[in-house]
Amino acid sequence: MSQSQELPPHIKEFFDKLSALPKPEECRKCGSKLMHVETTFFSSGEQFWTIPLPVCPKCDLKGNQGKFIQPDVC
Repeated sequence: MSQSQELPPHIKEFFDKLSALPKPEECRKCGSKLMHVETTFFSSGEQFWTIPLPVCPKCDLKGNQGKFIQPDVC
């Protein structure tokens, strides 16, 4: 996609809806408190979205938190 092309409306709508969702606090699988990793998605144009992605320290990291550095440590 070149920079002069518009992002398809359904893609914009998808990221707008994701941005508006409440952050889940607990893992649906195990009930652990979730961490949220701020992740930025951007188009080849000028539009971008920063969305907190939920990460379960038990299920997603398989109990190895060494795979993830807490933001306050960075």
